[in-house]
Amino acid sequence: EAYRQRFRIKPPGSFDSNDRCNYCHKRGHWKADCHLFKSR
Repeated sequence: EAYRQRFRIKPPGSFDSNDRCNYCHKRGHWKADCHLFKSR
């Protein structure tokens, strides 16, 4: 939990509108939820 707070890690599926996917660089989702990454 301390690690999560220190590095502001959010659980999969939660995001802010400003968060960008590290795979496709689109806003609104993370790499874990990216349809392009999953279809690879």
